[in-house]
Amino acid sequence: MSVKIKVKYDATKLHRNLDKIIKKTMSRYARSSAKGAKKNIDKGVKPPLAMSTLNIRQKRGITGTKPLFETGNLHRSIKAKKDTLTMLDYGMEHQKGFTTKASSMIPKKKVPPRPFIEPDKQEILTVIDAFKKDLHKNFKK
Repeated sequence: MSVKIKVKYDATKLHRNLDKIIKKTMSRYARSSAKGAKKNIDKGVKPPLAMSTLNIRQKRGITGTKPLFETGNLHRSIKAKKDTLTMLDYGMEHQKGFTTKASSMIPKKKVPPRPFIEPDKQEILTVIDAFKKDLHKNFKK
């Protein structure tokens, strides 16, 4: 009895290029996340600012009522660098929630999370499609 095996697919090229494909996809994902985070800040994230925060802003001469957009520094700092999303450190504090320092204007206040970091909903579909195409192109019959 003899057994014949026929190989229809060759994964050699995929194996060789997989790291490159993943890095390219992560870079696209970081750009999409930067765009999505900025859009979320622009439209306003939940929960809304507390009256105490609005009063503090008013005392500082700031009229805006959007969470995460007091001076615009956080918004401007959000960038994709290679395959990494970067921003000012306090952006992650707001993403997760935190307690204010004892020296702040409202000491030891629990600030709720304001999740704003997520990929742009339309652009992420393009990222996924490009990843699929890259895989298909490198995994040939």
